[in-house]
Amino acid sequence: MASHHPAAGSEIAVDSRKLGIWVFLASEVIFFASLIVAYLVLHNRVTGGPTVHKLSLTIPTINTMILLTSSVAMVLALAHLRDGNRRASIAWLLTTAWLGICFLILKGVEYNHHLHEGLTPSVNVFGSAYYAVTGFHAAHVAVGVIWILSVALGLRHRLSPQNDVPVEAAGLYWHFVDLVWVAIFVVVYLMR
Repeated sequence: MASHHPAAGSEIAVDSRKLGIWVFLASEVIFFASLIVAYLVLHNRVTGGPTVHKLSLTIPTINTMILLTSSVAMVLALAHLRDGNRRASIAWLLTTAWLGICFLILKGVEYNHHLHEGLTPSVNVFGSAYYAVTGFHAAHVAVGVIWILSVALGLRHRLSPQNDVPVEAAGLYWHFVDLVWVAIFVVVYLMR
C-alpha cells in the first residue's frame, strides 16, 4: 500500500487525500459564490410590496453561534488526536456533529416559520433564491455531520497522531461549511 505521507526531505510533497479535499473545496467555493451572486442579483430585482419578506435574526444568529462553536470543537478534535488523546478527539468530533444537528433542527424551525408566513420557494424570486442558498448550505451541513460521525464512529480505532488525515479532511470541509454560513448570514440576513 502506498504511503500518503510525504517523503523525508521533500518540501513540496502533499498527501493526496489533503490535495483532493482542497481541490473539492475550491469547486465548492465556486458553487457557493455562484449561488450567493445569483441571490444578490435576484434580491436586487425585488422591489417592495408583497415580494419582500422580513427575516428574523434570532434563529440565524443562534445558528451562527452554533456553527462557530462547532468549528472550535473541530479544532479541538484534531488537536487532541495529534496529542495522542483519541478518546478526547472522538468526544470533540461527536460534539461537532451534535452542534451540526442542532443547526439543522433550528434551520427546520426557521423554515417552518417562514412557510407559515407564506414565504415559500415558489412565492416569488426572493423565496426561490432564499431557499436555494440556505437549502444547499443545510444539505452541506448534513453531509458534514454524516462525514464527521463516520470518522468518529467508523474509523475511531484507526485514528492516531500518525493517521490524522480523516479528521483533518473532515475538519477542512466543516470549516468551509462554517465560513459559507458566515457569508450567507451577512448577505441574506444582515444586508436586507
